[in-house]
Amino acid sequence: MSTYRKFDKYRQRADFLSDMEFGIDTPANKWIATGTGTPALATSASGLTVTTTTAAADTAFIQRGIVSAATKSAPVQLRKGRKAHIVASISSPDLGDFGFAIGFAAAAAAPEAEAARCLLRYVPGTGFVVELGATKTATLARVLDDFIVDGQVDLEVYYDGTDHVQFFVGRQRIAKLEAAFSDSTGASTDAAGNLSPTFGVVNGGVEAAHTATLHVLGFAAQRVPAHL
Repeated sequence: MSTYRKFDKYRQRADFLSDMEFGIDTPANKWIATGTGTPALATSASGLTVTTTTAAADTAFIQRGIVSAATKSAPVQLRKGRKAHIVASISSPDLGDFGFAIGFAAAAAAPEAEAARCLLRYVPGTGFVVELGATKTATLARVLDDFIVDGQVDLEVYYDGTDHVQFFVGRQRIAKLEAAFSDSTGASTDAAGNLSPTFGVVNGGVEAAHTATLHVLGFAAQRVPAHL
């Protein structure tokens, strides 16, 4: 019985495609920088750093890449019965002065503008904006400082595999959006198709370069429906 239980735990883990990065020893092309201006991605002793250039409209997004080639990978779909999850812990010397985003989006130069997206965004002066597709959205006037602990803030987007996407900041759920699906295929009708794990920094009208350090960045996506 104990052997079976150990195998069953392994089998449950094998249902998920997962990737957890602590930023250090990340091989080339594992994350690919995109955006407006000259987005930069680097490694440091603390983690991955994502940096914008100085124009007011500049952005720097990273999306999952294929290690063996400088091409983006889109390993996640929002489908009925298949959970998806992305987490990050970030810091910055000027955290709160710029915008950022985390979630899943179509692999593109401007993922935050894609119809196929599931994002948690922070907009200075506004608060948090959560989005599921191009039409389902909510804005929450919350102060970022309320969620920062020891100079870092934890971010999380979680699709529960049934009918909701939940958004967390500082390990507190701040919003939940209802997801819709095709009855025939089980695929999302809000954010359809293949999506890439996504994190971004947005200048948001401020003419200055901004850097966010990702101390943790990880995602998991359920490959097959849960075993009955």
